[in-house]
Amino acid sequence: MDQLPDDVLVEVMQHLAVPDLFALRLVCKRLRDLALHRDVWRLRTLKEKNPWTCTVLRLAPCLRKMALVLPLERCHVPYTTKCAVADLELRVNRAGSPHAAFVIRNQEALGRLRRVSVNIQYASYSGLTVLLGALASTAGLKKLELPTMDWIERSLMGPVVRHPRPVSTASLEIFRGSPNLAYEPFCSCILTGHSATLQVVYLDVWNVDTSFGASLAPLMAHMPNLRELHSPLLPGMDALAACASLRDVSFELTSATQAVLLAAAEFFRRATRLRDVYLNCEKADSDDVPGVVGVNLALALASSGKSRVQDLTLYNANVEDAVDCHHQQLLGALPQLPALRYLRLDGPPEAVLAAISPAAAPALRTLVLRPCPEIRCGHAWLHSDPVRAALTANPLLHIQVFTPSESECVLSKPCETCALGCHPELLYAELLCFFSHDPEMECSNEHDVTGGCVWIHIPH
Repeated sequence: MDQLPDDVLVEVMQHLAVPDLFALRLVCKRLRDLALHRDVWRLRTLKEKNPWTCTVLRLAPCLRKMALVLPLERCHVPYTTKCAVADLELRVNRAGSPHAAFVIRNQEALGRLRRVSVNIQYASYSGLTVLLGALASTAGLKKLELPTMDWIERSLMGPVVRHPRPVSTASLEIFRGSPNLAYEPFCSCILTGHSATLQVVYLDVWNVDTSFGASLAPLMAHMPNLRELHSPLLPGMDALAACASLRDVSFELTSATQAVLLAAAEFFRRATRLRDVYLNCEKADSDDVPGVVGVNLALALASSGKSRVQDLTLYNANVEDAVDCHHQQLLGALPQLPALRYLRLDGPPEAVLAAISPAAAPALRTLVLRPCPEIRCGHAWLHSDPVRAALTANPLLHIQVFTPSESECVLSKPCETCALGCHPELLYAELLCFFSHDPEMECSNEHDVTGGCVWIHIPH
């Protein structure tokens, strides 16, 4: 062992358990020093329940990630440790908010902190303003996540949160928050302070107060690097069309006023640079049929005739006659989406298949259909005339369909098609994927079998 260089020993030590590492420190002076080499520790994760937590934080120079539940019951070393971590994951209970602020401030001073995730529980009122103020002014972060905080009341938010001090130098690339009326000043502070660097923004809110968020869309409209936005429909979101870098949007359609819907439609008419659009109407609360709202926004997207969208997803709360009618309008607008390669819908499958053609959707390569009453057995649907006709007319198309997880063919009596005995691999499959091109042909669509997907070749 004396002949082995230090870098080889350090490489081996990276794979040792923590108790073994500390045991090595007792062997000799060389191993004692190497056991605390930063490369031995920089890829390790430490959780609060680990019995070695206090010892590690007293001796180790750094860690990749540290996960804590605050306030701590026994070990208080995390508040003053010199062990620098890159990724900090905190769950804050009861009166743990000031404790979390201390941990964050300490790690910021050590200079390695890049990612912070804080899950603030419902009862964490005390010191909340101190914690959010610390997060707003923490320098050097690349990613900040704050899951659902809809429980916060405006009366709980002190002056630190209403007028937080932003960072001096922008650094954040990914921000995930759950803003409401009380939380909006903090959210605005983050978006303003990191406007130059933000690339991905998630605003996770199910029940949006229509008076909330009026300042957020204009703030994001002028971000030079924003490429992804995932949020509910926001007031004034037509301003987002001015964001030249925005390519990927995902909107959950919850409650929305007519003014918000009109602003959203105007955004889609003007945002011609979008590549990926996801619209989920399943929890929509609107005067219109939820699916109609989503289809109308998709029609606005197509109406410019300049859309570059390659991936479009439209999921509805239900499929009723009114929605079916609007689906037909959407399918009729496909020629106005000439770059579309992936289309995901939950609608009447036969009507969707009949509308797909190389003339209507020349670039379309994948059509995904979610479970619907018309598809009771995926195997029977595979042998149906509409599927064969669609694949014959569109030889490069791939059709993916989610089938009922417990169909009658499994639970009781097999249908006529299943009784034939062909394609037994489909009996318990939940995702069926059909294609008709030569299996040996080079294909841009990877025939991936992960996730329970069963690929079936249907020759012409």
